Amino acid sequence: EANQYVRVHRDGGHPGKGREQAEDGLDHYSIAAFTVPEDGAYRIESGWLERHDAKRWDIDRVVDIAAHVNDGPILFQRFCNRSGYVAFRGPLGNLKAGDTVYVGVGPNGVDHGDRFRWGFYIVRETGAEKATAVPGDPGARHRDDAVRGFTLVELLVVIAIIGILVALLLPAVQAAREAARRAQCQNQLKQIGLACLNYESSKNAFPAGCTGKAMYNDDDTPGGVKAEVGENWCISLLPFMERQSLHDQYDFSGAKHYNSTQVNASGVSNQQLGRIVLEELVCPSDQDALQPFAAHGNDWAGSTYRAVAGKIDLTVQPNLLFWDRLNTSQNAARAEAKQFQGPIIAASDRINSDPVRVAKVTDGLSKSAMVGEAVSDPTAIRRNVWASGWRYHSKGHFIRDETGRSSIFRTPDQTFCAASAREVPPGLGADPNLCFRGFGSVHSGGVLQFVFCDGSVQSIPETVSDEVFLALGLAFVALLLSSVLLPGCGSGDFRMADVSGVVTLDGEPLGNARVQFQPQRSGESIVVGPTSFGTTDSTGRYSLSTRKHGKGAVVGTHRVSVSTFDQRLVDPQNSDRVETLEEERVPARYRAPTELVFDVPRSGSAEANFGLQSK
Repeated sequence: EANQYVRVHRDGGHPGKGREQAEDGLDHYSIAAFTVPEDGAYRIESGWLERHDAKRWDIDRVVDIAAHVNDGPILFQRFCNRSGYVAFRGPLGNLKAGDTVYVGVGPNGVDHGDRFRWGFYIVRETGAEKATAVPGDPGARHRDDAVRGFTLVELLVVIAIIGILVALLLPAVQAAREAARRAQCQNQLKQIGLACLNYESSKNAFPAGCTGKAMYNDDDTPGGVKAEVGENWCISLLPFMERQSLHDQYDFSGAKHYNSTQVNASGVSNQQLGRIVLEELVCPSDQDALQPFAAHGNDWAGSTYRAVAGKIDLTVQPNLLFWDRLNTSQNAARAEAKQFQGPIIAASDRINSDPVRVAKVTDGLSKSAMVGEAVSDPTAIRRNVWASGWRYHSKGHFIRDETGRSSIFRTPDQTFCAASAREVPPGLGADPNLCFRGFGSVHSGGVLQFVFCDGSVQSIPETVSDEVFLALGLAFVALLLSSVLLPGCGSGDFRMADVSGVVTLDGEPLGNARVQFQPQRSGESIVVGPTSFGTTDSTGRYSLSTRKHGKGAVVGTHRVSVSTFDQRLVDPQNSDRVETLEEERVPARYRAPTELVFDVPRSGSAEANFGLQSK
């Protein structure tokens, strides 16, 4: 019958011509037979058929597929249309052991377009066993294609679940990435701090924030021009930051200045060198710093880090706004404002200002910020750059305006800062130019990071009280407070005592290590005294002394830090050569900030011993 297959077998995958054209008068079919091994419910699954010449013959219903059991009627039928591929599946019902399943493929009334490959599974529904009848090589790709797909609802549900998971995980991923960026910023600040300390060990003073060159400096009149500004602190530190070759290309001899276009012996000018991006001076969180800053006819390479020049407090000295610039007009006010200085200041003979020595940091090295983050909007009229010593391109201040406000000047949003400074009330027309002289960061959690004069890196909350924050920018707070509150007392306000001891690491003497005793404030006391230092010998023994007050340490409680020298020291016989000493061997918990505490008695101590453990 026309609706039923005749079980005539032919080898190969081509069933022959159409029924009417068959030479023997019979329809020709390719038939697969499978004998059921046991009773059960069976079905055909993952069936597929592909016409080889589908692209050649654009005809519908060229080949059809049908299945039946024994001599029974057709159970289901499928047609392979012009797409050239069809998937098929269907139930065979409850079968008895010995029943035979026939699946036939044959022509559908045409004599061309019927070359094909095919395959399928016969599955017993009550078990996991699969029996197969696969004529030819079906190929894994087609079996996979024939598996039942997802419905639209299922697909939408999965997409919704994925979206929810992404929404939940994305903040955590972003927080982890920012934590990594912040840690890298801390490490970069640490390296800058070590470079400053190495410079101080070599030159007996911290680098100058900027230096003056000619008769008049900065923008004084008559004659004052930008071209009279010389080397700044970043350029001075290059040899101590593994940038000796870059430093050697600079030339400040004669009339050459920080923005000089005269070609040096190295073949480049100072101006061109200022365009070089130094990755160690750009925090990963501050991508805007990678954009050049156009000023003074040059595209300066940006920087995230700014030196601490001190404090501007207009509530105390309203006219002392520009004391840290290279202008001689401020000399008189500058002489009265030593207490406002930080560790890295403008220095020049004509402004009666010298670079700051460690001995002058009387508030304690761990309490005086040295270099901090200064992130600025890329559209700001002044931005932070590493190679310019002009005004506030690479150094800044801890600021309080004439209205007594300070917190608005520690934000990266200079537009907001300027608007707040002009706000009335309570701004009362404060100077918005103060905004680009402060510090700020874009780290999550609202923190600003600074490296202090002892080399430690600390995170300061933006919400810290103004008084505490302003004090961190000064190198002379303790001396100032002692002179104001304890007149006539001088150095006799603290007692010194001899201190020595032995430092070991994992039971072995720790040689060539720097030991620092930092006195702590006690009760309401303001004067804490100087920091004491010592270096261990090959047996691990050290003895303490100060830079200004002789041997020993201040009587009282101290925070003690220990560090091996991973620094670079200048050869006393050749000031141009530096040497790299051993890597840091002391665990971080014993360095600043440290967990070590020692009480110096009035009688002193020769047993200030510390047994460090690497684990």
